[in-house]
Amino acid sequence: MKYLIETETFKAGDARIFTASGFTPFIDPNNISAAQNIAYNFYAISEEDEGTAVFLTTKNVEYDGANTPLPGSTPQTSKPFGEKGFVLLRKGGDGNIYKNPQLKQAGAATTNLMGRLPIGVPHMLSPGG
Repeated sequence: MKYLIETETFKAGDARIFTASGFTPFIDPNNISAAQNIAYNFYAISEEDEGTAVFLTTKNVEYDGANTPLPGSTPQTSKPFGEKGFVLLRKGGDGNIYKNPQLKQAGAATTNLMGRLPIGVPHMLSPGG
């Protein structure tokens, strides 16, 4: 998050949109805690990534080694929406709110529905750094 503010991608006040239920809004942009203040994971995308590459997800979704999303997969990532659903944005600018039943119905087509992780993942931008 600090990087996004420093590069003026977001102004400090605007960056509060990255908080959600269960997370405390930050006051000082120089003192942001990813665990306490930011409800999203940011994935480092590059020029080589397709427009369907995942750029951002709420913290209650993770991808496994097979590039498959695992919503609400660990207790520490149950915030902000638990098993209800999650938010995902792609490099191309589109995104959606997904509900877990959608993923269960999608089965093997889940990666096609959601998009792929950026080339070289696992690597996430640290929201607090």
